[in-house]
Amino acid sequence: MQCIEVSDQPVLFQWSKLDGTLSSAARVDSGSLEIASVAADDAGRYQCRATNSAGYSDAVAEIILAGT
Repeated sequence: MQCIEVSDQPVLFQWSKLDGTLSSAARVDSGSLEIASVAADDAGRYQCRATNSAGYSDAVAEIILAGT
């Protein structure tokens, strides 16, 4: 998943899983969240928070797995 924030100031991105913890297979690289081997436990809502000196902005994305 990709989190994008347009700003003229440096931005720090933070990902979290709203209904649990990030999988040990999750990799965060700047605004991207990548889960190498998706498992049933990875289903749920994820939040990206972009923060800089002007404040913060949140976005939420959901992973839905077929058959769960």
